[in-house]
Amino acid sequence: MPLSPLHPSDPAADGSRWASMRTTLPEEWLIRYWFAWSIVAEAAALACAVVIVIICRSPKLRSQTFNKFVVFLALPDFVYSFLCGFTCLLHVLHGSWFGGDFMCNFQSFYGTFGIAASNWMNSLIAYELWRLASALAKAESYSQPSNRAIAGRIAGVNLFSGLLASVVVVPGLPMEVGAHSGLICLPMEYDLPSAMLHVAFTQFPVFWLPLLFIGWNFWRAYRVLAPNKAALNTVDRAIFVFFGRLLAVIVIFWCPSAVFLTIFPTNGHLKFYALLIGHFQALVSACFYMQKSDINAELRSTISSMASAVRGCWHRHGEAAHEVLRKSSLTAEMRERLLIQVQSEVLSHELVPMVAIEFTTWLQVGHFPHSSESLTRPVTDQDIVIFVSHRWSMTDSPDDVQGSKYSLLCRGVQKIVRKHKLDATSVVLWVDWGCISQEDSNLQELGISSLIAYAARADFMIVPVASDPASVCAFRRADHPTKLHNYGERAWCRLEVYIFMCMAEASRRPVFCYGCGPITLGNMCLPPLERLRSLFHKGAAFDMSMLPSTGDLSLEKDREVIHQIEEDMRDIYVNMAILEQKLNFETNTRLGKCILSEKQVRCIDVPHLVSAFVDEGLVLRLRELHLDGNLISEEGAAVLMRDIVCNPQAALLTFLNLSGNPKLGAAGVKHIADGLANPDCALEELRLSRCDLSGDAVAPFTTELLESTLVRRLDLSYNCIDDRGCDGLLEACGGCDQPFLDLTVESNPLSVACLYRVSRARAAIGLGSCRARKLRGQEGDEGGDHHGAGDEGHEGDAGRRCGWGSSLEFPVSGEIYI
Repeated sequence: MPLSPLHPSDPAADGSRWASMRTTLPEEWLIRYWFAWSIVAEAAALACAVVIVIICRSPKLRSQTFNKFVVFLALPDFVYSFLCGFTCLLHVLHGSWFGGDFMCNFQSFYGTFGIAASNWMNSLIAYELWRLASALAKAESYSQPSNRAIAGRIAGVNLFSGLLASVVVVPGLPMEVGAHSGLICLPMEYDLPSAMLHVAFTQFPVFWLPLLFIGWNFWRAYRVLAPNKAALNTVDRAIFVFFGRLLAVIVIFWCPSAVFLTIFPTNGHLKFYALLIGHFQALVSACFYMQKSDINAELRSTISSMASAVRGCWHRHGEAAHEVLRKSSLTAEMRERLLIQVQSEVLSHELVPMVAIEFTTWLQVGHFPHSSESLTRPVTDQDIVIFVSHRWSMTDSPDDVQGSKYSLLCRGVQKIVRKHKLDATSVVLWVDWGCISQEDSNLQELGISSLIAYAARADFMIVPVASDPASVCAFRRADHPTKLHNYGERAWCRLEVYIFMCMAEASRRPVFCYGCGPITLGNMCLPPLERLRSLFHKGAAFDMSMLPSTGDLSLEKDREVIHQIEEDMRDIYVNMAILEQKLNFETNTRLGKCILSEKQVRCIDVPHLVSAFVDEGLVLRLRELHLDGNLISEEGAAVLMRDIVCNPQAALLTFLNLSGNPKLGAAGVKHIADGLANPDCALEELRLSRCDLSGDAVAPFTTELLESTLVRRLDLSYNCIDDRGCDGLLEACGGCDQPFLDLTVESNPLSVACLYRVSRARAAIGLGSCRARKLRGQEGDEGGDHHGAGDEGHEGDAGRRCGWGSSLEFPVSGEIYI
């Protein structure tokens, strides 16, 4: 090595400062320390690699300025950690130092380069964040550096770090590389002149100078923001957290290394712990990067996709495992294509380019801005869009004279910024009063028609809640925006929520819909307690009575416009839902359920479902079809039964759920009943609850059930069936004593006598199954040699469990509903 280590028994190891730095530790300690370093370093390298890959694989992430800096901040950490872990592992496997002088020089180069590049990249970001704080304090717009400027700065940092790492090889300088205590090769002092040069050319530019630069920028940011409280309120806490992280990373992780190597350079064990702390810097930094909201969301999505692929691979072997991996990559590509398709459809509805108001501008205005004030700017891909959905306080103004709604929105948006750790300078607000022209009727009409595209581009939605008792009470209990008082009943408000939630689910991104307002009324002693509450707990499901086109309107002529926008949105949403189910079937050969519950499927969508499953041959594996909570009527039922349920290829389809389709009607039930009589129909269970069916509507079942030999359960609960219709169904099912079909009619307007007959039939169904089990048990007993008292006792217990023991003739309890 350039400065070879000294064995403790070597005469040159005289205990002086310079000799002690080179005196090696015992070999068993070296192996332990190298092994510990390799584990920590490779863990840090893996974390940095994850951050780099997550950002680079997403076009949206890598287009943002801050994320570009993050990549080149994580890159030197990755290089240093990976190479250090790799070389330490080589030493462990070799049992001593591996690679001689070359490895020593190489380790010194990449170690110095990685540390210097990491610290100076932190300094570069600190300077950029100071520029951001300065712009906020001056109420100016922050101008992001161009890609060319970013590339130039990053190249400068790497070139400077490379020069620092190469300074030990410059001829004429009294600087050398040495193995510190035999552990690691770094630039080493060996006399007073080399010690001075070591501090001047290595320690100061690598450690202390970037620390001073970061601290100086932090102080400058504090000085410009401290006098301006409004600017302080607008600055995302993440800015200061990030500044604190920059200081903490150097102070907590690298400063101990620099201090110990300078003040205590002779203690080998202390060097190990100091440099071990330094290795944790990359790991902790990577964890901080992953906390950024957009990186965190992409990471979760990637982990979910990988977990699905691993679960699929777990259940397959050999060639099937390779097929799953191939299909997993295909799934990602197909999902990406579906998202691109949805985005292109959505953007076709943007008749007027979307504009929004910067949140910093919003705070400075001091009132609800009008479109005539020209405070908007075009929305870019880097913006974080918050969609403000509200009901106007007055017919000609969205806010009251006190500006209550404006103040509430300021506080609510700030809470969203803090909750999700957003960059406040990237936050923009879309609000109808300020972002859709209120003077030009033509532009206003085009802007309204573009609502689908506007809501689709929004990342968050916020609903301001009034402070009157009814609104407060409703807000405290609401689990959906349509449950809010003086908001959820309005057609325009419903439409904005409807579009936002449908597009979020269709594009497979999180739905952040918040209400902001008081949850208590307050009194003389305590002010009202204000909260930001999530108003979304499930998919984009809307009760039929809560659809936008059924809401209240001040101008009835607007209903046609709302209905058209609603239909356009539904076309996109349903098509995406069907394609998603098709994709699931194509990539998971074990899947047998198609679940389209509460996806607003209409009659015109059923042919798309047929095309997706029948034309592609997927119907061969279809076992269950869930279409409950949709808008299927007579035409859709006819196509569904003819092309899917009664298709000879659907031999495995035994379950059909059409509950919650109130548009079916008598004609739709007739098509379903005709399908049950088809010899190609394999259905064993049919659910038609909550379809508003009358006794006359279910009359077709009274003839078709007799011809169907496969259906064993029919659910008609929560309908409007009378005694006459129920009795006809009972007779078609085999009567009360020997029924072949389990009929469920609870919560229908039936008399007690009729319900009693239904209970008898259901009890007979249970009795028949228990008798069959008992007979099978007796046949098994006949094959044995002995029948004892214990067998008889067991038989009696079995009878009582089945409900036909001595105490009850049939189980009536719990089956009668009035």
